[in-house]
Amino acid sequence: MPFISRFTRRLRQHQHLLLLALLMSLFSGWLSHYKITQTLDWLWFDATQQLSSLPPADDIVIIEIDERSIRELGRWPWSRNLHAELLQPLKDSKAVFFDVIFSDEDTQNPQADEAFAQALAQQNLVVLPLYLEQIGHQGQLLEITPAQKFYQAIDTVGHVHVAADQDGVVRSIYLREGVGSAYWPHASLALLNQLRFETGKATQELTQQEPSSTSNRHEIVQQDQRWLPMPNPQQGLVHFSFVDVIEGSVNPDALSGKMVFIGATASGLGDIFTTSVGVMAGVELNAWAFQALRHEKMITPIEPSISTIINSLLVLLLAFGFGRMSPRGLLLSTATSIVALLLISSSLQLTQAKWISFIPALICIVSVSYTHLR
Repeated sequence: MPFISRFTRRLRQHQHLLLLALLMSLFSGWLSHYKITQTLDWLWFDATQQLSSLPPADDIVIIEIDERSIRELGRWPWSRNLHAELLQPLKDSKAVFFDVIFSDEDTQNPQADEAFAQALAQQNLVVLPLYLEQIGHQGQLLEITPAQKFYQAIDTVGHVHVAADQDGVVRSIYLREGVGSAYWPHASLALLNQLRFETGKATQELTQQEPSSTSNRHEIVQQDQRWLPMPNPQQGLVHFSFVDVIEGSVNPDALSGKMVFIGATASGLGDIFTTSVGVMAGVELNAWAFQALRHEKMITPIEPSISTIINSLLVLLLAFGFGRMSPRGLLLSTATSIVALLLISSSLQLTQAKWISFIPALICIVSVSYTHLR
């Protein structure tokens, strides 16, 4: 047939281009699959985060355990009496999240524990954190939940672990995590679950999962990783000092009906993280995670296999097409491809809450162009 004959003849004429395109396509897939370009991926992700924003968080308040509170109230940790006292003006708040670990009972002052437990029970909704601990090097893993009397007084618990990348920057969290099975929701998800449950809007996707029957108690299991969108520099949360609240310096109306997040911002307490847009206290990070989650703004990575295929196909098509261009057309097409792919990646991240890196494809496209221009 004439068509097949012409196609075969053209294929033979450009077989060297096709071979180069196939090789670079495979190389792009390899780069993507094994995350070889991850450092460059994060550079573009972080650059895009500078343009990120979140819906206004007018109903979120941070009560910070800051340097002034520690200076005036004494060395940390404080008596549970102080935490109980803090909760008194929060009775009309919508929800309270303590980004503070209360895993042990105070045997020296059980009355303070009892006062704190009673104050917890009087709140509309309370979330306390748990943490995962390893005993010794490669030792037993434990899930450390709040002390029993506090656990019984609250509505729900959640983990507050963050996923720091190899460069030490916190860009994501796991929505579910636990020892042996990913049973515990992140605290932001636990709070959202409870709010939706109380309003009858809970969904199966957000409900807590049962432990797997094949749980391995010797490993931490993490599921549903989500990247954190960041607020823009003009956005902020209302902050009150812990000491100001218990001394009555804060208008009760400023706390009524609010989601109150309580946690450390004092640098000496170690709850400070580096994010894509700068340094942020853990309590504020959790507040923004909650804000992103309830507005469905959490960034979901595209499946690795799909990302690998997309990067490979892009290189296959563009590399073959570039080989048939003039030097001027090749330079223009290469520059256009670089700009277009970077803009598509950023647009997906900012508008669709999807993350895919085209850096593997771009490296191969530039390499092909350089080869043809030599």
